[in-house]
Amino acid sequence: MDDAAKIVGCWKALSKQGATEDLIDDNAVMRRAVAFCQVIEPSDKAKTHKVSSKNIARMFKTVVDAYREEELKQGHIDQPALALQCEAAHIDGSMNASEKETQINWLKAETPESTCRILSNVRCLSEGVDVPALDAVLFLTPRNSQVDVVQSLGESCDWPKAKNAAISSCRWSFPPVLSRIKRWMTTKLLASAASFTRP
Repeated sequence: MDDAAKIVGCWKALSKQGATEDLIDDNAVMRRAVAFCQVIEPSDKAKTHKVSSKNIARMFKTVVDAYREEELKQGHIDQPALALQCEAAHIDGSMNASEKETQINWLKAETPESTCRILSNVRCLSEGVDVPALDAVLFLTPRNSQVDVVQSLGESCDWPKAKNAAISSCRWSFPPVLSRIKRWMTTKLLASAASFTRP
């Protein structure tokens, strides 16, 4: 699957399109997400395509805007995703502390109505980075390791606030392990959040 198709899938998940059965009184679009990619820089020399964090950040808004425009031209106005705008940026370990703080603060800041901010990275945000306002975690490549997925979700999300968001993103981003992760999250992470409603 090419990067543009992955972006469209993530955008639809962020709008919660097609996820009504997983929602518990939470139909609002997601406002903040982190995206995990394979490599920082794009490469034309690699034997196989690797999803680049910088490339995803650079093209996310362009792809979403082009797709929205085409859907509206064709009269597909009933899709919830069409109302959602996206902004994206990149962060990586080579950035100095001030640059990283700027990116994290951009993600934490209040977003305009019907807008989601996505901060793409490779592993920079998987450990020890506090992003308390996060709604979703997006995996731009398949994850076959339940431990890797749960660790990234656990480190990045403020549970229980992201519980529905994470489950919605799981469906779009890595279907091969969705059932195992959803079962694990339900028993381990979501038990204490059964009555959560979005502020």
